[in-house]
Parts: sequence; C-alpha cells; structure tokens
Amino acid sequence: MSFIKWVLVSGTGRQSGLPTHVAMLAEELGRSLAEQGYGLVVGGWPGVDYLAAKGFAAGLKAKQLPLSDYLIQVVARDRPAYYPANASYPDFEGGYLITVSNGVREWIEAIKYADAVVIVGGEGGAGETYLYASQEQRPVFPLLGSGGDATFVYNDCVHKWELLPYSGFSKAEFIEALYKPVEDSFQAKELVSDLLKLIKVQLTDKPQSTNQLFISYAHEDRQWLVKLRNALRPLEKITGLIIWDDWQLQPGDIFKDEIQLAMQQTRIAILLVSDAYFESSFIQENELPVLLDLSNRGLIKLYWLQIGGELWRKSPLAHLLTIHDPEISLSLLSPAEQQDYLILLRRSIAVTLQ
Repeated sequence: MSFIKWVLVSGTGRQSGLPTHVAMLAEELGRSLAEQGYGLVVGGWPGVDYLAAKGFAAGLKAKQLPLSDYLIQVVARDRPAYYPANASYPDFEGGYLITVSNGVREWIEAIKYADAVVIVGGEGGAGETYLYASQEQRPVFPLLGSGGDATFVYNDCVHKWELLPYSGFSKAEFIEALYKPVEDSFQAKELVSDLLKLIKVQLTDKPQSTNQLFISYAHEDRQWLVKLRNALRPLEKITGLIIWDDWQLQPGDIFKDEIQLAMQQTRIAILLVSDAYFESSFIQENELPVLLDLSNRGLIKLYWLQIGGELWRKSPLAHLLTIHDPEISLSLLSPAEQQDYLILLRRSIAVTLQ
C-alpha cells in the first residue's frame, strides 16, 4: 500500500504586487504536485499559498480527485491583525482546514504534516518555515530563482549541507536543479520539473540499511538528542547510517514493541545519561537491561555520555569506558568543548561501522 507524500509550500504572502516570476512558479508548482500525486500543505495566505492551492486544485480537477483528500490548509484561529479586512481567510477556499492558535503553532503544525518543504520567494515568514522545518528534520527545497527568503535559505542549505536531512542526491545535483533563473513560463516549468525530480528521490523509500544506531535518552534531555543527531548527520550521508530514536514513532504504533524491535536490529547504541535517565522507569525496565545484555554478548557497540547528575555512579555504566571523563558532566562544559566530544564520538562510530 502506498501513502500520499505531502509537500508544504511556503513563500511570499502578498495580496497585491506579487512578482510575476514568483506567481508563475507557485501556480506551476501546485499544478505539477497534483499531477504527480502529492498532497499539498499551505498556510492559507494570499500570494504563493493561494496560487499554489489554485494550481493544485486545477490539477486535481483534471484527475477527478477530491480536493479535501489532498489539500491541507493550516490556518490561525484568529485572523491576523494585518490581514485585509475585505479579504477571505484563508485566501483560497477549499481543502481540509486545520485551525491552530496564532503564532509558532502555525508553522509547527503545518510542518508536522509535511514530508518535504518548498520555499518560493518569501518576505520573512518563509525563512521562519525553513528554520522550524530544519529543527524537525524535514528536507527544504528553496527555489533560488524566486528570490526573497528563498535566496537566504538556498545559500544556508548549501553551506550546511552535511547537517541537513537530504538523501538520494548530491550537493552538486541539488545546486544544478535549483540554481536556475525564472523569467518566463518555460523556465518556471523547467525549474519545477527539476525540483520534483529531487523530491521524488528524497521521498522514495530507501532499502533499510544494516547500519542502525539506537539512541536511548530521557525526554527531559531532548536538547541533547538534537545536539547528538546534528553531530551524527554526516555519518548518515557517508555510511548510510540509520539513526533510531522514539521520535520515529507514529500515532497508532505500539511503542514498546517498536522500541524492542529497534534495539534488536541495531548495531550501535548511544545512551544519554542523566539523573532523569535513571529516574525513568520505562528506560530502567525496558531499554537499559536489553542494551546492556546485547553489549555484554558482543552483539552491539555501546557508547554512553554523562550529560548531568550523579546516579550513574551506582549503575552498571560506571564500569564501562566513555569517550570523556564521566566525572565532569558534558552539560558543564562550554558549547565548543561539548561539540569536540560529539565529533570524537562520531569518529569512533565511523571506525566501528568500517
């Protein structure tokens, strides 16, 4: 069974004065997404959101498919104060509406439904979308030829390439596809076509790698999970490493069974150890004993990082080597020193994978 892949489109939100090339790209993008069977997520704004939804609706109509099954609009509960009083909100009327509180939720909720994000132009808001999408590990595709926020996002993506969740294509292929001018409808079609080739590769299910890494942590320490995943990002590209943590769980999953399966399939485990880690009954009963047993039997390589607290001293981990002196919690070190140890861990894992 195949599932719909969803693309969030974000960009310039003007009621009037939208640049011609941005308008062409937005409508062409919406139409092409519909033709290729994607779902579309927008924020209900005028300009890019409206035109992408309009083109998308036309594409679905040609295929005789219901719009509400394929278009999601995430809109604020209260009409924005600076939104024209005589304009409808959302600007495009149709699709499945999801209403959220004003502010950050407008970005985060939309990103939750997206498998990939496309930036077309933008005057600030699209840049925010990129930052939130990067935090949520969604691949972002900025159309450089549309200008505005897309220019900043494009340059930042190229600069931070190794840290971003792209897969299936190289930086050179990314640049070749998206570094194109847009001056007429032909160039707009060409750019959108090249963009969708990248998205198709990105969203095509990849064969499961035998290099799997399991991260065990307490939810109170999620900021360390983010730091660790960012540090390990280059390994995912170079070695095909699959990193598993409980943020992979989906609604409806039997979480205990999924976690047990992930631990049995892993080659490497990293424990982010703090007092909260030892105070978690689920970890102490369901994760730590299993991982220690797998390590003792030589079935996995186990690493642990002491990120705060004293309870580790009375645990079995006190007898296992770490890449740093556990007497000094990583949380007490400077950000630069923390990053040095995370890089050292990454290098050690790279050796293990080889």
